[in-house]
Amino acid sequence: MNDEEIAELAGGLRTAVNRLAHVLRAPVAQHGVTPTRLTALATLDKHGPLRPGELADRMSISAASMSRLTEVLLNGGWADRKPDPADRRAFLLSLSAHGAATLDELRRESTGQLADALRALPEEQQRALTQALPVLTAIADRRLGDTPRKDPRDDTPPAPPRARQTESAVRLPADLSDPVDVELARAVETIPGESALAGGSVYEPKSDG
Repeated sequence: MNDEEIAELAGGLRTAVNRLAHVLRAPVAQHGVTPTRLTALATLDKHGPLRPGELADRMSISAASMSRLTEVLLNGGWADRKPDPADRRAFLLSLSAHGAATLDELRRESTGQLADALRALPEEQQRALTQALPVLTAIADRRLGDTPRKDPRDDTPPAPPRARQTESAVRLPADLSDPVDVELARAVETIPGESALAGGSVYEPKSDG
C-alpha cells in the first residue's frame, strides 16, 4: 500500500472504531459509569491493587484528576481502600465486590450487543473480522506500549525523554492531518502486507469514482 492508501485506511479505521465505541458505551451511561470510571474499574480489575499514582499513570491522567476519581470510586462503592503494606503512609485501591459486579454486568451487556451485531453478518464478514482481530490487537499493543510506565516505588531517576520525530513517516493528505490519524497511519504502516491477514488483506481503498 502507498502512503495515501495507508492514510485513508488509518482515517477510516479511526472513524469506525470511534463510532463502535460510542455504541458500546451506551450501557455504561445507563449505569452512571463514565468512560473514565469504566477505565479505572477495568484497570483495577486487571492490575490492582494499585496506588492512586500507579492508577493515574496507567490511565494517563493528572494527580488532581486522580484525586477526584479516587473519591468518586470510593463514594460509589466501586473500589476499596486499604493501607499499602510496603508503606503505611500510602494506600492501595482495589476493585470492590460492587465494582466487580458492575464491571461484569457492563461487559456482558456490551459484549452481548456486539455479539448480536456479529451474528447478523454474513459468514464471510465474520471470518474477515476474525482474521483482522489479531492485527488490530497488535496495533493497540504497540501504541499502548510506546510509553514505558515507571513504578512509583522505584527511586531510579527517569530516563531522558525520547526525541520524537518531527515529521510523520507517512505523507498524509491535508484532510487526514489529525494527530490521531497520524498515529494510526504510523501503526498501519508497520503491518506486513498481504501476509498480515489470512487470505489477504480485507481492506480495499475506495476508488476515486
